[in-house]
Amino acid sequence: MPASIQIIHDYAFQGCSLLNSFVIPPGSTSLGISAFNGCSQLISVEIPASVTFIGDTCFGNCVALAFVLFVDPSSVTSVGSQVFENNGPLTVTMYNTESFDDLTPAMQQLVSELPLGSVVIYESAPICFGKGTLLLSKGNQYIPVSELKVGMELRTWQHGLRKIVKIKRGRFQNDPHNPVCCFYKPKVPFRNELSSTLRLTGRHGLLVNRPGKDTLADKVEGQYVLMAYQSPWMEPETHRQWEEYWHFALDSTGLDSFTTNNPFGFGVCANGVWVETPHVSQLYSPMEKQWTQWAQRQREQREKRQQTKPKKIEMKPVWQTRPQTNKPTNQHDHRLQLRRRRTDALVCGTRDSL
Repeated sequence: MPASIQIIHDYAFQGCSLLNSFVIPPGSTSLGISAFNGCSQLISVEIPASVTFIGDTCFGNCVALAFVLFVDPSSVTSVGSQVFENNGPLTVTMYNTESFDDLTPAMQQLVSELPLGSVVIYESAPICFGKGTLLLSKGNQYIPVSELKVGMELRTWQHGLRKIVKIKRGRFQNDPHNPVCCFYKPKVPFRNELSSTLRLTGRHGLLVNRPGKDTLADKVEGQYVLMAYQSPWMEPETHRQWEEYWHFALDSTGLDSFTTNNPFGFGVCANGVWVETPHVSQLYSPMEKQWTQWAQRQREQREKRQQTKPKKIEMKPVWQTRPQTNKPTNQHDHRLQLRRRRTDALVCGTRDSL
């Protein structure tokens, strides 16, 4: 669907049975009345931060719908009635939100009308790097975070060079009053001039070698972790503009015991400052995890059905099912054998065999 679409009009996709997984274009602001009503094969929907209005019964009668993701629920200011009318239980994920109390009144109404048995997951923004961040890679070269690619190698604190196995990119509106959705920068360049362009979200951890009152109990590669919003060397960006973010995960093959005890992942060098980067398991959003789990369950059910499916009995002609023997098996076969012998004798011109 073109990104230029700003309004999805009333009844736009009503009754469309071809939709399976739908991502609303990032520029869309309005989802009309019954826009997706009756889409019987629709399983998952992702609603971007630009959406401000959701019409009545917008996703009603979508009997297969299981997963709904709101990138930024705070942007939704107007919601119609019975948005998910006549649906089964849903798993609704709210990004950039920590609890029900953080939702707008419109979104609180939507949550209160969810089908019985639905689950709501509140998840704040992941630890991210902002534009201008440079990562130390192979050959002691710094690479802009915007130019990272899967397969590139980055230098870690204790485990040498590690390949990038997953990269995610997104946007959120900077909020200086919410450290979860706010980029932090150095108050003054520290350690080196390169650090002046470092950008980290507030929940991103800096690696320090000494514990303090604000450091976390868990360590990353033997180093203590201090959140950027609690660091005396970092300050928030005060604007409210939309910012791009990147985050990535490194290959942990052969380090199972390390990653099991350390869910934070690795320490990487960003602009000359050692910071954490998440473990690959943390880089999958709840939507991706749920979709993967659902797909796995579907595969397992298919395999189970195939194993329990009765085997098809191959029907053979009667003459193939009888034992291959020269002796007659019954009186009927005996008569047939005698008849063949008489026929052979007549063809040969003798009756000696009779």
